[in-house]
Amino acid sequence: MEGDFTLFSKINSLVSIPIAVFDSNGKLIYITSQNNSVYTHIFEKIYQENIETKGPELVNGILSVFIIITDKSNGNKIISGPFINSSITPFNIKKISEKYNLNKIIAPNSLISLINQISHSSYLDFLNYFTFLEYIINKNNINLLDYFQENQEKNLQKSTKNEILGLNQQGESEFNNLHNTYDTEHLIYKYIEEGNVNGLNEFFLKTITHTAMNEGILAKDELRQQKNIFLGLITCIGKFPAIKGGLSVEEAYNMIDRYSQECEKLTSIEEISKLRYLVLIEFAKKVNEAKFKDKYSQEVSNALNFIQSNLCANISIDDVLTSVKKGRTSFLNKFKKETGVTLGKYIVKAKLEESKNYLLYTNMSILEISMVLYFSSQGYFQNLFKKEFGITPLNFRKTKFTN
Repeated sequence: MEGDFTLFSKINSLVSIPIAVFDSNGKLIYITSQNNSVYTHIFEKIYQENIETKGPELVNGILSVFIIITDKSNGNKIISGPFINSSITPFNIKKISEKYNLNKIIAPNSLISLINQISHSSYLDFLNYFTFLEYIINKNNINLLDYFQENQEKNLQKSTKNEILGLNQQGESEFNNLHNTYDTEHLIYKYIEEGNVNGLNEFFLKTITHTAMNEGILAKDELRQQKNIFLGLITCIGKFPAIKGGLSVEEAYNMIDRYSQECEKLTSIEEISKLRYLVLIEFAKKVNEAKFKDKYSQEVSNALNFIQSNLCANISIDDVLTSVKKGRTSFLNKFKKETGVTLGKYIVKAKLEESKNYLLYTNMSILEISMVLYFSSQGYFQNLFKKEFGITPLNFRKTKFTN
């Protein structure tokens, strides 16, 4: 398709979502949008930030989500978007201008007007557009749920994948031993409050991706029943764990309203189940961004996200340094200055915090938990846990039944 961009022009005329093409050397060779100068700055910034991305990939921008696809026939990178998934405020407009160097080429009011011209599609429609582009360009038929699972698991070591995910020899998840529906809900809430995208994704994919929530009868019609459950779930998620985790009230309510309207348009239980999964992951991502974006520098935020995404992997300080592509001494000093603890201690503490979820919400043994989180031994894990929290793992688990 090199040199012939008729297909992209026609796609753009149908969906009104800007598309840019970069060649294998990083040169912008095609762009279709209503404001090329603004989108040129935006797409070039996204390309530079994701230069190693092979695609297909969904990447977050300010307020938005973009698509990156690599044409396997010629190495071109196709970037398309945005899908706006956040509320537009003067503060956000200022951040967009600064991030994409737009201050000198477009006034704030004009930028607001440009953003408002973006095609308004549902999150599910945008994801379907993502899979459509990948199929048209590479003839690769993506299943959305498989895509999200693969991207969450790609950093895990394949040789110990079953052990890391808590699978037995038959490939069954230990998460299936959750105590009850109450525990299931509270584990979801906890992951979202923590902004723990990886933990939520592993749990969700292995337990309830294709399963309706076990609730009381809320409607005689099954489709209406699942819609009512969905609406109740995201309302609770948005109003409580998401806001408690750091998401602004405005943003949380905006997401509740938007996805409630999107759910009402769906016509099958399968679509509702898929949207439920995607929305929960989206809430966790937003909380994660809110926790890290303004509190830490970009490189420290990247390190924290890498650690959070690999709690069930045997990661070291060197692994984190490799992920952020920074020098050892300067970055370690910067990390300690911003977080208050050394990188090594932060990794251990993050794993200990994750162990509390396993202790409270699964029936996994202390030994199994220590293995899943890659502590060298059960005794070592127990000693670290007691030193950090002032209580043994077993007694911490018992508090669930006494509180």
